Amino acid sequence: MLSPNIVFFLFLLLIKVEVFSQKSLNTESSSDFGKVELSKGFDAPFQKVRVETLTKINVQNLNFCVDCEGYLGGISVVDLIWEGETDQLRVHFEPVKFGTDASLAVFTPDRQWLYVDNMDMGQDGPFLNLYGYNSGLYKIYIGTKNEGASISGEIIITEKAIKEESVFKDGAGLDAPFVPTPNSIVNYMMNIADVKPGDYVVDLGCGDGRLVIEAAKRGAYAFGVDLDPERIKESWENAKADSVTDKVFFEVKNLFDADLSQVSVISSYLFEKVNVALAPKFLELRPGTRIVSHAFKMGEWLPDKSVTKDCITVHFWVVPDKIQGDWSWKIDDTKFNMKVDQKYQKIQTTITENDAPLTVTEQILSGSRISLLLSNPFNCKKYAFNGLIDGDIINGTVKVTSIDGKALMLPWKANQ
Repeated sequence: MLSPNIVFFLFLLLIKVEVFSQKSLNTESSSDFGKVELSKGFDAPFQKVRVETLTKINVQNLNFCVDCEGYLGGISVVDLIWEGETDQLRVHFEPVKFGTDASLAVFTPDRQWLYVDNMDMGQDGPFLNLYGYNSGLYKIYIGTKNEGASISGEIIITEKAIKEESVFKDGAGLDAPFVPTPNSIVNYMMNIADVKPGDYVVDLGCGDGRLVIEAAKRGAYAFGVDLDPERIKESWENAKADSVTDKVFFEVKNLFDADLSQVSVISSYLFEKVNVALAPKFLELRPGTRIVSHAFKMGEWLPDKSVTKDCITVHFWVVPDKIQGDWSWKIDDTKFNMKVDQKYQKIQTTITENDAPLTVTEQILSGSRISLLLSNPFNCKKYAFNGLIDGDIINGTVKVTSIDGKALMLPWKANQ
């Protein structure tokens, strides 16, 4: 439970923020952000919160986000000091005047900017759900797209992020609320996954269908699943509006029950704990299957690539083939042995040439393709192996470079 002192503090807490600027928010009148309300729920022993309010904030142009427009307080309106798990935290700015063009930004302890405005949220009063970030200081900023505007309202901080459907697997609740992916990030996700004609894309938790529809526009066939019938109905309506109904399908279904056997690309905007629960299923898919995720990682299975755009990080994986174990091959009369230890797409190889250890300078596994750069410290030969894994066989080529610089390209076939 909150201590009496904190309850008393929050009860009295009203902020009036004077806004100063050369050219943005109203420079003459102060803006009243009303009260900061901390809703019920912060009562677990490991959860502690402190709210501090700040005044006399300067205003800055939005320059931390390519697609952000407008103006934002140069100093945070509220500092939220949080200790505990933050995957149930929600920050909502509710303007006093209905229809106010407002924006909300949070700077996290991980030094990431999170931004949203009314246009992105499709509602009056933007909110941000803070999932998977660390304990520490969260700096809350309020702004607007309109130069010379003043703004007032209420900042509401709640423990329960959003009331929505839950995804269940074996009775375990896995929260997966509907929060739309900005269209700029939809396009970015499709670019990173290299979605093209001939691909079969599945979006897990498809919401209003925007990822599925974008994949179809790029020539792919795409399938979306969601637990919410209203979202599926909306997806079909959006697909019809974009004239892609011949290339898409939507279904009310638990995402854990979706058939992924034929997919080439999986997209998602799911909590990390949901991704972790799905990872074993993903790892059994055809090697080379691409996975792209808005914001959330997959536990110990680290991404092949993570890129941040417009303050949002997109993660990308390629399903790796299975190569763990002992392999051997010959080049002329020279015998090679390779021992591979594998954890997801990361491999650690120990390789010998006629029982002499080789130096491994590069070892890459991407889908079913393996690439190795080796050198023999005794005779200075260098080897560049590149091949495709097919069950217990690797077929490919090897470039052999001798000490005098002469090189040969030879076939490579390894057996397990």
